[in-house]
Amino acid sequence: MTLIEFTVIAGIFLGSLTGAVWGFVSGGIGWAVMGLAGGVVLGPIALALLFTLMVLVTEVPLFLLRGLRGRRPPERP
Repeated sequence: MTLIEFTVIAGIFLGSLTGAVWGFVSGGIGWAVMGLAGGVVLGPIALALLFTLMVLVTEVPLFLLRGLRGRRPPERP
């Protein structure tokens, strides 16, 4: 299983659970079903965007710092 499949499955699970609970609290079983359907569609998109943001925040600064450090001079024997 790749990271994309995990993201989609986790997004569907978390989005549908959140949508169903939020919908049921808002107005009953009809809203819960709509929240479940909306969570299945929007959950993976939201989780993929969250993972992308996490990678940008953690990896890009490290890449920029490596570029600023420059090359080391070769070691002398």
